[in-house]
Amino acid sequence: MVGSIIGNYKIISKLGEGGMGVVYKALDLKLERLVALKILSSQTAQSAQFIERFKREARNQAKLTHPNIIPVYGFLDEHGYLGIAMEFVDGETLEQIIDRKGKLDQVEALTYLKQMLSGIGYAHKMGFIHRDIKPSNVLIDKFGNAKIMDFGISKSVHEKGITKTGTKIGTLLYMSPEQINADDPTIQSDIYSLGITLFEMLSGVTPFEYQTEFEIMNGHLKLKPPKITSEVQGLHPEIEKLIQKSLEKDPLMRYSTCEEFMQLVDYLINAIQFPQVRKTKEESPFEQEKKEKRKRKISVYFILTIVLAALIGFSYVFYGALASFWPQLKKGTLGQRPVSGDTTFSYKASINYFGADKWIPLETGFQGAITSIAFSDYNTGLACGDTGTVLRTTNSGDIWTTLKIDTKATLNDIVYIEGTGFMAVGQQGEIYTSQDTGTTWKKMESFADATLMDAEVLTNGKVVIVGNQGTILLSRNRGYTWERVNSPTSELLYSVYFIDTNLGYACGRNGVILKSEDGGASWKTIPSFTTNYIRHVVFTERNNGFAAGGGGVIYHTEDGGTTWEEVFNDGRSGIISFQFKDKQEGFAVTSRGDLLVTGDGGFNWSIGSSGRGVAPNSLYRTPDGRIFMTGSPGSILKLKQ
Repeated sequence: MVGSIIGNYKIISKLGEGGMGVVYKALDLKLERLVALKILSSQTAQSAQFIERFKREARNQAKLTHPNIIPVYGFLDEHGYLGIAMEFVDGETLEQIIDRKGKLDQVEALTYLKQMLSGIGYAHKMGFIHRDIKPSNVLIDKFGNAKIMDFGISKSVHEKGITKTGTKIGTLLYMSPEQINADDPTIQSDIYSLGITLFEMLSGVTPFEYQTEFEIMNGHLKLKPPKITSEVQGLHPEIEKLIQKSLEKDPLMRYSTCEEFMQLVDYLINAIQFPQVRKTKEESPFEQEKKEKRKRKISVYFILTIVLAALIGFSYVFYGALASFWPQLKKGTLGQRPVSGDTTFSYKASINYFGADKWIPLETGFQGAITSIAFSDYNTGLACGDTGTVLRTTNSGDIWTTLKIDTKATLNDIVYIEGTGFMAVGQQGEIYTSQDTGTTWKKMESFADATLMDAEVLTNGKVVIVGNQGTILLSRNRGYTWERVNSPTSELLYSVYFIDTNLGYACGRNGVILKSEDGGASWKTIPSFTTNYIRHVVFTERNNGFAAGGGGVIYHTEDGGTTWEEVFNDGRSGIISFQFKDKQEGFAVTSRGDLLVTGDGGFNWSIGSSGRGVAPNSLYRTPDGRIFMTGSPGSILKLKQ
């Protein structure tokens, strides 16, 4: 095979061999670049199931554009050969590094894990579960960058797979208990495999490394993993908590998202490298979590005491109450009671209020992730998503048609700017504008190469964009030219929100909230009130606002952001977006797909579901008060009026 030419690829050398095929180093003769060419073996090429799995690997990985995921360049089907052309990485697998070193330094291991969490977290956001994370599927290049590969058994959370019900998927040493039981894998299945990988990086072996398959499966299902701090000396003590939580048998007890996991990894890296920076009175995220668990346990005991007292009280008054009701029973009037009081809030807070019957699924014809949506008037709107996809509606969102921007980058946000048209922002600092409702697009000079996450249009024509590495961009002329604003943080900024033309807030990782009082020209950090990431800030009045993010916590301020207090704690998954329809009624969505609703201005929230199997990305409120939800796969939902 070496030296031969298949299609436009010249085979240079053999890189490795796996169960499905052989990977070669090859030269793309047309583009004159090196690639890794994975060729399906002659044996597996005879199996329709393996061919479909191989094609699915190409399709799935081609949909993912992230620095910690190996990109797919093309698919080869020439002279009986099936192949996938991917980025050639000059480096070695994480498995090879562990074999060579025996075990890794704790900072090195946590740094690789952080990168893997970033890549897998992105795949989850795009609607994919890897299902086979292990060191041999992670390449480390010569600069220390981790790159995840082999999405051959990855699966969309909404996809009907090629495997049968009851089939175990993944590699046994890294397989989660639910995968061993042949249950449907979830985000937490990947988190479990990442926890196993961290254990192996630190100790050189997996926690359940036994001689037989039965013993390995029994370990995953029933045994508590050994303490890593007993296996390896000199580790930071809180690494133990990190691993133990990621390896919980119950998926709901693990980290809810890769972002939550990564936040604690970030903390540990900093705590190990800069131990003198941590103040003695400052609580770590692990200590905060322990305190919250204690509070919840006390609350449970208190509630049980109240319930028991209520049951005793009920028993005491039951016979007297029965005597008073007996005449009504004989007359047939029991249950007839006067209607009094305002029942509006109790109605809106019930699960039925925001169940499946309240959300209308809209036809998009698109199967990728839809990240954002915006309307220029009641009827005309655009939505954006992965691989430069844009969708357009001209009938208030009932039907959408697919358009395209000439880019492979994911578009994270789209807005409408009066006098300019629609503007979309995304990866690699890309900004595009369209004056003809998405038919043609012009790429703008942004002077940034970071991923841009969110844009906010001010009524005076200013536009502010935030993104990765603390990036803040400002346009003073409706998006035609841009300047980079000095940022007081290097953290990822998720979103930006302006109350008026001067006062605005941006929020991001590690509890960062920035404040601007001059329309985005300068920013300052407000005092931190959480170590969780803050995904969204919304104000219903100038001083009355809410912030939400990691851990499913919602915070409230009534003094314009000077002080914040917790008003809701889901505790299960992070909140990724929320919007208020008016001063009283609001909605929020979580990374698990839960939908939260409030009817009293944000002080009480009820948990439910849209009932549509959507992995949500954002909520959008039109100027006329309509609420839309976007997500994967290709999902746009509209709340009934």
